[in-house]
Amino acid sequence: MHMNIYFKLFIILIIMQSKTVNASSNENLENPLHIPQVKSGIHIDAKLDEPQWEDALLVNANIEVQPGENISAPVQTQALLMYDKDYVYVGFICQDPSPQDIRAHFCDRDKIFSDDWVMVLFDTFNDNQRSTNFYCNPFGIQGDLIKDATGNTISWEGIWDSHGRITSDGYIVEMAIPFSSLGFQQTSEEQVWGFDIVRNYPRNVRHYFGSFPRDRSNNCYLCQALKLKGFQNVKPGRDFEIAPTLSSIHSSTRQDGYGSHMITDQQDIDAGVSARLGLTPNIALNGALNPDFSQVEADNKHLDINRQYAINYAEKRPFFLESGDYFKTYTSAVYTRSIADPDFGIKLTGKEGPHTVGFFSLRDKITNLIIPGEQSSQSGTIFKENTNTALRYKYDYNTSNVGIILTDREGDNYHNRLGGIDGLLRFTPQDQFRFQVLNSTTQYPDSISAAFEQNPGKINGSALSVSHYHETRNYMLYGLYRQFAPGYRADLGFITQAGIRYQELGGMLKWQREPGSWFTVLNWYASHDIKRDWMYMPLHSAWTSRIIYKGPYQTEITIYGESANDYYKGKQYPMNLINFWTLMRPTSLFIFELQCKYGDQIDYSNERPGTRMLLIAETTFKPGNHFSLEWEQKYEYLDVQPGRLYSAHISNIKLVYQFSKRMFIRSILQYYYYKRNSSLYIDDDVKSIDKYFFTQLLFSYKINPQTALYLGYTDNYTGNNMDPLYETDRVFFCKIGYAWRL
Repeated sequence: MHMNIYFKLFIILIIMQSKTVNASSNENLENPLHIPQVKSGIHIDAKLDEPQWEDALLVNANIEVQPGENISAPVQTQALLMYDKDYVYVGFICQDPSPQDIRAHFCDRDKIFSDDWVMVLFDTFNDNQRSTNFYCNPFGIQGDLIKDATGNTISWEGIWDSHGRITSDGYIVEMAIPFSSLGFQQTSEEQVWGFDIVRNYPRNVRHYFGSFPRDRSNNCYLCQALKLKGFQNVKPGRDFEIAPTLSSIHSSTRQDGYGSHMITDQQDIDAGVSARLGLTPNIALNGALNPDFSQVEADNKHLDINRQYAINYAEKRPFFLESGDYFKTYTSAVYTRSIADPDFGIKLTGKEGPHTVGFFSLRDKITNLIIPGEQSSQSGTIFKENTNTALRYKYDYNTSNVGIILTDREGDNYHNRLGGIDGLLRFTPQDQFRFQVLNSTTQYPDSISAAFEQNPGKINGSALSVSHYHETRNYMLYGLYRQFAPGYRADLGFITQAGIRYQELGGMLKWQREPGSWFTVLNWYASHDIKRDWMYMPLHSAWTSRIIYKGPYQTEITIYGESANDYYKGKQYPMNLINFWTLMRPTSLFIFELQCKYGDQIDYSNERPGTRMLLIAETTFKPGNHFSLEWEQKYEYLDVQPGRLYSAHISNIKLVYQFSKRMFIRSILQYYYYKRNSSLYIDDDVKSIDKYFFTQLLFSYKINPQTALYLGYTDNYTGNNMDPLYETDRVFFCKIGYAWRL
């Protein structure tokens, strides 16, 4: 019944969409700015003293768009733009009457966002669907990312050049962005790109300055952007990039637990290579043979005690980050962290006119599984190879799009195949409708079916997700519905629940003030949601409310309350809680974050009610321009009748000394300590104490994301109520990568 209703609604919306006015037909499109072409010979040194800069296009970014609403910026910002046959050049002149207050640190790329920074973004297809954003702090240290049509950000590791320096009256930044790093239209005529210049000015409050006024009742940011005309006969060149890697590893493991000897179990030198070929100005073919997909930076440790569902970890590997947004859909059909250790693979991504396509296929050494259920998920591994394949196609129309997604995992006596359609439809500047319909078929090996109580043979299932958001300057209303059939699986994606139906209605009132007020943002949000199983029996229902505050000292506060009932294995449990979260950036030295959550919590191991408290404190300390210390402490306990069931502590410490833009040394320490009252557990095998300690020391010299040297050491320690903390393994590693562009 639900499927028929939503398909009818979808047809109605398609008809409505055909009547939508093209949001790109605005004043900026009719009067684009002309970017000049200059002769080559620019040296990126943040001096802007070459004569070519005298002919550059001048764009002012002197409109404060946050928190002030299109008011005059307190400081002046100018951007100069030009291009030659190979690069787009952008120079920033950022005035500041108090340069001693500029927040700038030497750090690794993409770690700059608490600093002052400037940004240029390009919508190279002028379709309001996707922008490529380039950031620099005052020392020219880079950050870059992709933003899609819904405002979601996707990590990206581009290769481009930049430099910056602080002056007596502000700072200067210079960028050179190669056309080979940008997909763009194929034409011999002049092109029109959407673009914006943004400056972040963090002081008592965090100010954002832009080059055009923002309409806060128009949720399509790129539709309002300035237009840049030029780039006639621009070509990306051959755009052939090859990046060989050489990795050496020496690892030792304590094979038989506490008291046994450490034994060398791996001593290898591995060579690999990745390559990228630009087939057209905006379609690229990537290949990798024996790639080194290791994580150089360890994931933060999460509290995983008394959890129902698997944890989602962010992707950090460059092969998957590049054009990773092409595979992003409303629900997670592609989650590349499920691909553990591939031997080889290929990827094709690009855009031609309104058509976006993405394809990859990789051979993985093992098969990691997330098996979703109504009220919990299970994780399993098949220690056999599998082939992971995904195909994504999307068609853009005005500010809307519709697409298909196909994925396939094939292994020995195992497969998971998924296909579906999805779309984003904008009818007005305030309204956004999203939908996705998916279907899957899965067959597990008999051993997995037996171990995880899955039906033998093929398992089939479908999924449906729809939502509508109406947002203006002063309020927002939304509704969403999702259902995942019991047999639905997305083994190449990230789905932790199946056999559920979920609906939610909510809204928010918004107030915003200019700097100088006791608040700059004050929002009040409320919602009601219901979750049922496939037979419409209740699993969860809740009324929620949230207050969001932003004010002086870059303070952010969120107070969240929930009055709910959960149903777990046939029993009803009250689930009332309050959550307090705050973040402060009072000076360039300190960033402080605190979260406190207190309320009802089910003891899932023993099926009874409890009371949980969670505390998370994070502090970043940056004395000087080169050193940083990040400390995170997590503490959680669960009380039941007749006492405390467990307490859990996790500490993460990261120390970094950044010698220069390219070179740093870093130490990471992670420690957790779980203490359980084993007498309160039904399972007598529960350990009363679990301890874990991890260390990593890393030296890095990085010219760009793929040209880098890493030297490192890691070790792991574990212990419990029977054994003291002892070393279980240690690893020495070296990795060298170099990217050639031919």
